[in-house]
Amino acid sequence: MVTLSLAITATAGTIDIPADYPTIQAGIDVAIEGDTVLVHPGTYFETEIGFHGKAILVSSLDPDDSLTVATTVVSGGGSERPFHFQAGEERSSVLAGLTITGGGIRGVAECSAPGVLRRSIAAES
Repeated sequence: MVTLSLAITATAGTIDIPADYPTIQAGIDVAIEGDTVLVHPGTYFETEIGFHGKAILVSSLDPDDSLTVATTVVSGGGSERPFHFQAGEERSSVLAGLTITGGGIRGVAECSAPGVLRRSIAAES
C-alpha cells in the first residue's frame, strides 16, 4: 500500500485596484487572509467598505510617501462613511496610506472593532 500526502500551502497575494478589480470592495471580497489589496492613486467613490472579518492589508502603493497618500483618495461622496470596521475584525485588518474623506456627518470610518489605520489621512471635505 502506498500512501500519498499532499501539503497545500496558501501564500498571500496582491490584488491591484483598479487593474484587477474596479473597486476596493470588490478586491476585498475576493481577498483571503494575508492578502494585500493594493490601491493605485486616484479617487474612489465608495461607501461602507467592509473587511468582512478578514486579516488583510488595504494599502496605497507607498504609505510612506506623502504624495502617494494624498493622491490615493477614498471618498464617501459627502454623505456616507467610506469604511466600516465591524466586530470580528482585529488589528490585522489594516488600512495604510490612504486619504479618507467625504463621510459627511457620518464621519470617515466607523470602528466597532479594533481595525488599524496606518499612515492615512482622515479628513472631511
